[in-house]
Amino acid sequence: MAPSTAAMNLHLTVYFGHNVSLIFDTVTDPVEAPLLTEEGYTNTLLSSLQVLQQQIGTNLEKQQDKQQARLNSDTTQRAPKVGDVAYTLSGNQFRTKFNGPYEVIKNPNQHTCIISELGNQPTPDLKVNIHKLKLSCRRFDYLKINGPNQSEVQTAHQGPVLRPR
Repeated sequence: MAPSTAAMNLHLTVYFGHNVSLIFDTVTDPVEAPLLTEEGYTNTLLSSLQVLQQQIGTNLEKQQDKQQARLNSDTTQRAPKVGDVAYTLSGNQFRTKFNGPYEVIKNPNQHTCIISELGNQPTPDLKVNIHKLKLSCRRFDYLKINGPNQSEVQTAHQGPVLRPR
């Protein structure tokens, strides 16, 4: 910044007015920080690193807690087993959401299973990804239907007794 002269001050005073403080009047020279010694530098560095370590630790704990909460909230259904009753997810928005019921016949691998329609009629088997299945509640013995090739007659057991309201 060029040194100000009396002529320049007079010009700025005439231009800005008498009661207006000039910009260069409010600016002061920067105060130089005292030079740190090696011991002072290491102490300030050590304290700032400790604060940073504490902040990183608390942020990491918060992130792990959020991740664990998200993991706990995302419940996944168990893998279908042979004999389970399941419904398939319909991809069409104008039809019902689930089709079925189907019975799981085989599990060729952990991602797919082979299902067939539940009932006595012979139907072709379908190979389905397990993510397209919605498992039904557990089947009770009294709901079991004997196929036409089964010779033994199974008696129907009484189901759970409901209380009248």
